[in-house]
Amino acid sequence: MIKITPFIMIGLSLMGCSSFQARDLSQKSLAIADCPTSPNCVSSQSKSSAHKVEPLKFAGSIKEFHQLAERIQTDLPRAQIVRTEGPYVHFVVTSKLFRFKDDVEFYFLESESLIHLRSASRLGYSDAGVNRARVEQIEKILQKFKAPKKNPLVIGHRGASGHRPEHTLEAYQLAIEMGADFIEPDLV
Repeated sequence: MIKITPFIMIGLSLMGCSSFQARDLSQKSLAIADCPTSPNCVSSQSKSSAHKVEPLKFAGSIKEFHQLAERIQTDLPRAQIVRTEGPYVHFVVTSKLFRFKDDVEFYFLESESLIHLRSASRLGYSDAGVNRARVEQIEKILQKFKAPKKNPLVIGHRGASGHRPEHTLEAYQLAIEMGADFIEPDLV
């Protein structure tokens, strides 16, 4: 009986340290809920330097923001979107070993091209840096999401058709000057 007591005490103390504060969308404020005093939370809108992270820069539309949220759900292990409402998205991320649930919230300010975010553990006092590391993972996913697309391949068919007579050195030269990647002559 004495050996079981410490486990019960630890379990009860973890349950008593819950820090989840879901955003009340009825508020007119654009702020995500602030972090508690415990070090198991990070937020781009926190006033505390211990909890502060930078908001994500995202110059996209609300539709692209929702596509990004889907991409994060796909790329972030054990993440599940539980609520999407306009510029607000709420994820629950489950830890691999102990199955703890953490909350990740995003609030997209399209006019400022910023995504404010909050990542917080529901249980416990410390998170051993998991939430800050998760924000770094999300930043990497964002970089992949908005990576510049490669320019299309430009093929000068018969040289610069429409500008010079086809199949002439002048047409081929002009196509190269206009930025063609390849010149495609027809077999004549």
